[in-house]
Amino acid sequence: MIVLKKTRGGLLYWNATILKLATILFIGILLVCSVHFFNLSSSYSSRTTSDGPLRSSIDEFCESLGYPLVMPLEENLFSERHRKETLCVFWDVGDVYEASFIADILLKEYPSTIYHITDTSVESILHSNRSLTHICKHSLLVTNSDESKILNILKTLQESGFDNRGVFLLSDEGCSKHCRDISRPYCDYIIRNYWCEAMNSHQDAYWMPLGYAIPFVEPNENTILPCFLRKYTASFKGSLKSDRLRFIEYLKNSSVYNESRFLVQTTEDFHKGDPAYKFRGLLMDSQIIPCPAGVNSEQFRIWVALSTASIPILQQGETFFKLPQDHPLIIVESVEEMVREIERLNNEPLKMMKIQCKIFRWWLSYKRTLQRQVPQLVLDGRHLNWQ
Repeated sequence: MIVLKKTRGGLLYWNATILKLATILFIGILLVCSVHFFNLSSSYSSRTTSDGPLRSSIDEFCESLGYPLVMPLEENLFSERHRKETLCVFWDVGDVYEASFIADILLKEYPSTIYHITDTSVESILHSNRSLTHICKHSLLVTNSDESKILNILKTLQESGFDNRGVFLLSDEGCSKHCRDISRPYCDYIIRNYWCEAMNSHQDAYWMPLGYAIPFVEPNENTILPCFLRKYTASFKGSLKSDRLRFIEYLKNSSVYNESRFLVQTTEDFHKGDPAYKFRGLLMDSQIIPCPAGVNSEQFRIWVALSTASIPILQQGETFFKLPQDHPLIIVESVEEMVREIERLNNEPLKMMKIQCKIFRWWLSYKRTLQRQVPQLVLDGRHLNWQ
């Protein structure tokens, strides 16, 4: 029986019996919390070894969850005939952010010669290298110029004897260049980053991801951490374009937001953000990278996140309809849905681990597909099904 005793000051105190009950209840709560935490942390370790410690290697971590990152070796991508046919790249842009990714996808395995024509003309290069068309059967114009200039350069390349002529169109974030006149017989194909509905009618146009910005060096897989070892649940650092301010406000008012686990900072402009190495370091220490749309839904942030094995959450845009149909990326319609997705992943840590590995494995495979298909398009100028 619980006895209440009245003191001289008029206050009531529990007797020794109720104190014992409170102590037992407190210890019980601690035990329940400890068991829950142990089960959560061991949900991964039980998938690796029955008595071993947690593994921090992303390779071992993902393999234990059923998503091995080691891909089977492929045969040589290019025939001897192709390797003897040097690609002439006419670089009609300055130091663009897309340069690293273009080099990784297109120029890494295939022999090429690059001619910068920002300060000179194609005519002067061809005049000083009269045998160029005999050395280079294929030509690729990398440019962000207006359509009339592009067409003039292509006509010059055709008249000079290049059999296969292509255009890699950069920096058209607003999708203002529909390239209706840039077609055969002057141009065999167009590759571009940002996609828009008007490009769907262009039968020789292809999309390639924006990729990571220079100077970006993909991290060694041995330095990539599983998501449960990362400092931040989510991070966003960027300029306040389009829906981004609304995203930040909605995130900070959500139940999942915690200043110590979420890093949210704004910059005046993309060009005034962190150096590439610092931005990469932030993403490598973040589990989730929300990617609210700016001028375009496509952005460097997505592909840097994929390269660092973070989980990007994309906001729907026309560009992403060009992704392979079996892609595992998370795409939402609104910034409100983006925040709800962060909450869902945060509440399901084991599911987050599996998604991290599934997406990272897909990215490694998809990048290899691009490294095979983009050069094939450049070499043969033929239609490809990139899906």
